[in-house]
Amino acid sequence: LAAAEAVHLPAAARRWFRQALSRDLCVLREAGFIDYSLLLCIVYLDPAADEAAREAEARRLEDLGGLRDALGGRFYFVGVIDCADRWNLAWAKFNLELRARLALAGHPWPGGA
Repeated sequence: LAAAEAVHLPAAARRWFRQALSRDLCVLREAGFIDYSLLLCIVYLDPAADEAAREAEARRLEDLGGLRDALGGRFYFVGVIDCADRWNLAWAKFNLELRARLALAGHPWPGGA
């Protein structure tokens, strides 16, 4: 990932984001969801706009819940989406069959256990 494309959050925003994401994932895990995605939306402030217009837009984006990047020119909106399926007996059976086939083919299960 090029430096210009990387997400640059200030330390406090980075801590808040990690805690919020961790809480969301715990809720999904406890509810039995096994298929979900993380959506990242990046909004760029108009570099051609005057300072007052940029600050007004920045306040509006902050009010909408955007996280301002450490460099000041972007806002991030993040969410967990596409909660499609819950862990159930069919998935447990599929998981066991997949592990067995991998073991028979001499391939270890990804991640160990």
